[in-house]
Amino acid sequence: MYSSVSMDVNIEQYRLAIMFRGFGYGVLAPTLMWALDESVPSLEQFFMGLFLFNIVHMYLGGAMGYGFYTTIFSHFLNEDMMHSGRQLTLTNLDLSHFDFGEFMGGSYLHSMMLVAIKQVYGYVIWFSLLLASIFLLCDIPAVRTNIRKVPRWPVFAIEYLARKHR
Repeated sequence: MYSSVSMDVNIEQYRLAIMFRGFGYGVLAPTLMWALDESVPSLEQFFMGLFLFNIVHMYLGGAMGYGFYTTIFSHFLNEDMMHSGRQLTLTNLDLSHFDFGEFMGGSYLHSMMLVAIKQVYGYVIWFSLLLASIFLLCDIPAVRTNIRKVPRWPVFAIEYLARKHR
């Protein structure tokens, strides 16, 4: 799927990826609701936790994602145009039959955008695989029990439980 990104690609071939993303959200939402229901006693706190999760996930995460993708895409597009533009010299072109506007708007800019998109999502795929590997590694009981704990968390938990039982 990654290597077939193009403007001419039929959107139907991405059904499996879209289904996996929907399945991921379908697992995430009930898991969050179950975790909130188990740990939060009142309905108001449950919906406040759900509301805060949606703010962080949808708004802040979305804005950070848009900013990241825009910045990295702009960087890769400029770099690809610079590297490929070195091969376009005036000695290799017949300027009497060369339409620069059609060349830039047609094949050159289109192919540079596709290369930049593939580079961006290639790095995203590698980062996602690395993050998933770290999460799977931390899920192994021998690794999970030997990870250094944050020292203040038990203190915060005791203080929270003391306030809750007053």
